[in-house]
Amino acid sequence: MAAEKARQKAIADAEAAAEAERIAKAEAAIAAAEAEAKALAKKEAEEKRRLEKEEHDKAMAAQKAKDDLIAAQKAEALAESESESDSEDDSFLELKGDNGIIDATTAPKGQCTERLWESGEEMVWQMD
Repeated sequence: MAAEKARQKAIADAEAAAEAERIAKAEAAIAAAEAEAKALAKKEAEEKRRLEKEEHDKAMAAQKAKDDLIAAQKAEALAESESESDSEDDSFLELKGDNGIIDATTAPKGQCTERLWESGEEMVWQMD
C-alpha cells in the first residue's frame, strides 16, 4: 500500500509537472504573441507617420508650386504693366512735346503772370 501510494504520488507529481510545463509554454507563447503584436503595432504606427509625412510633403510642394506660379504671374503682370506704362509715358511725352527737363524757375510765356507772392493782398492773407 505504501508502494501504491508512492506510485500514485509520483504519477500525480509527474502530471503536475507536465501541467506546469504546459502552462509555462502557454504563457511563453502568449508573451511572444503579445510582443509580436506590439512590434507589429509599432511598425504600423511608423508606417502611418511616414505616409502622413509624405502626404504633408506633397501638399507643401504643391502649395509652393502654386505660390511660385502666383509670384511668376504677378512678376509677369508687373513687367507687362511697366512695359505698357513706359510706352504710355513715352507717347505722353511725345504728345506734349516735353523734353523731360523740369524748370521750376522759368514758367512758359503767358503762364503764371499773376503769382501769389506778387499780390500784396495775397501776401497779407498768406501771412495771417
